[in-house]
Amino acid sequence: MLVHEQIINSTLFQSKKFLLVLMFLVLISSSRGFSQINVVKETDNDKINSSSSNTTKGGGQKGFIPVQCKSGSAEGMCLSGEECFRRGGQLGKACRTVDHYCCSFVQTCGDTSRELASYFRSPDYPARSSGTLACDFDLIIQDGICAVRIDFEKVNLARKSGGYCDIDQIFIMNSVDGPTTGQCGPLSGYTTIVAVDPEQSKPLKLAVVIQNENHYRWLIKLTQIPCQQIQRFNKTTKLRMRENEITLDRSQAQRRIVSGTDAILHEFPWTVAIGVNQKFFCGGALISDVFVLTAAHCFLTRNTHIETIVVHLGDHDLTTENETHHTLRGVSRIYFHSHFHAFLLANDIALLRLDEPVTFSAAVQPVCLPQLGDSFTDEKATVVGWGVASVSLGIPSPTLQKLQVEVIDNKECTEQIKEKIGNGILGGPLTVEEDNVSTLVGIVSFGVTGCAVIPAFPDLYTRISEYVNWIDVNTM
Repeated sequence: MLVHEQIINSTLFQSKKFLLVLMFLVLISSSRGFSQINVVKETDNDKINSSSSNTTKGGGQKGFIPVQCKSGSAEGMCLSGEECFRRGGQLGKACRTVDHYCCSFVQTCGDTSRELASYFRSPDYPARSSGTLACDFDLIIQDGICAVRIDFEKVNLARKSGGYCDIDQIFIMNSVDGPTTGQCGPLSGYTTIVAVDPEQSKPLKLAVVIQNENHYRWLIKLTQIPCQQIQRFNKTTKLRMRENEITLDRSQAQRRIVSGTDAILHEFPWTVAIGVNQKFFCGGALISDVFVLTAAHCFLTRNTHIETIVVHLGDHDLTTENETHHTLRGVSRIYFHSHFHAFLLANDIALLRLDEPVTFSAAVQPVCLPQLGDSFTDEKATVVGWGVASVSLGIPSPTLQKLQVEVIDNKECTEQIKEKIGNGILGGPLTVEEDNVSTLVGIVSFGVTGCAVIPAFPDLYTRISEYVNWIDVNTM
């Protein structure tokens, strides 16, 4: 209630004191919401338009199931003109049903929506606004809703400084996991999903603080996800591969694997290299023909425009184009954990959706995922990536490196982290092999949330088995 009252008061909301209080609330929150969601194994893939969702809280006609539609770039529901205006919507193109139109719900500062799909825009969108601003938007959660997907369709705010947002910020509040840290910068094409309580009375709140004098704008789509629609992650089918050339800027590459040895060609076909403007900066693991799992800090501590990202698949030597065939893909969407914390590197996990599916081959294959809660303590694991082969020389290895390490428990990790932090390829995969099946158990993070390995190599990884439900929700 205190946070809500302070948001409404724009003067107090812009004060540094309030921002410090808000950041404190974020620091003490824990991310457990998705672990509480019961993911179903099968689903009928119904659209988000159940009658119960629109009668209990939505105010629609009892028994009426509206048809989803799209008018221009906005999604909505086919409603009569009278019903659309009554619910605060905007009429779009005509639907097939007589006297029905595609009704979209596009709202701005101070508004409240109870719709299953709605949009939150800056005051002058699509034009840019200027000047300081404190703005909030409420979404009333429908019955039977377990999560809300937040798509940053068009977002242009102040850029990050030193990896952090200290001028403009977007916050999400009243989710199961509590308030998020502020996000900013070029977020167009980014998505996050927050867990909500199907019976919660408080609305989900988006709050925007603008403190710079430059022009800004945003259009954010919010979609309520029914509990029964969430299903287990299912690998997608094989499609045709496209081949392109690849270049590497050695001066900009951030690659750090120490004491490793050269991997055999295509020994780890799920390992990918991620670059911006053809400059490599992070690694990742292919988990289907369209999804790559990596670390959130690779993108949320940078001012990274999604259209500049290139994913390199099936490569081995990043300095030559002749040793093997390889594939390049762009990224159509970045899914980041809503409660990623840039300072603590908590919840350091993200998914990249490739702009085109890849065809699996000897060079490009997905890695298996663990089961929820799996433990790999005391097991031998392998971490791979393009990294520094020698600490003393600091020379990057052009070829894929591998190193066997031992997984230790969190208690021992806490003790050893005080002694040494290793160097590893950011976002790179850590796998365990059993019966010729490789399972992804971690991604390099350097944070305080993953499991660790023996000193002398990358110490901290995001534990994938704790994020299985998060992966399920974000790959729907």
